[in-house]
Amino acid sequence: TEPLDEYERKGTDSLTLAFLDPFGFSGFPLATVRRILSTPHCEVLVTFMAGHIRRFLDDLRADVLTALFGSEEWRQGVELSGEPRVRFLLNLYEKQLTAVAGARFVRSFEMRGADGEVVYYMVFATTHPEGLKQMKEAMYAVDRRGRLPVQ
Repeated sequence: TEPLDEYERKGTDSLTLAFLDPFGFSGFPLATVRRILSTPHCEVLVTFMAGHIRRFLDDLRADVLTALFGSEEWRQGVELSGEPRVRFLLNLYEKQLTAVAGARFVRSFEMRGADGEVVYYMVFATTHPEGLKQMKEAMYAVDRRGRLPVQ
């Protein structure tokens, strides 16, 4: 959070897209995303490691998952497997971005491995409709289906 502290101290009127690309899924609790989105003119693009979470959900520390999702609702996904588990976790994360982190608009872009399994999602969140419009156009230009294979 040190770079965020400095950004908030300096203040700026320029648009900022914060790219959150954690190793695995820890290190970016929803409270941090909320802090970024509460800063004027900030949007986030998060690498949401659905494949990693799907595979290791049963083995992960509850406190890490609760911080990531901003609630304990993730526990409902433990009983699911495969694509239903991935879909549940993504939907929950998107919901929490609006309900807890303060985003008004959320859009996801699916990234699949060579085996066809979802590896991760690029999840965009913003408070401004123009940001959503621009990101939708960028995602559509890359792939009209909203998904792309990971090389």
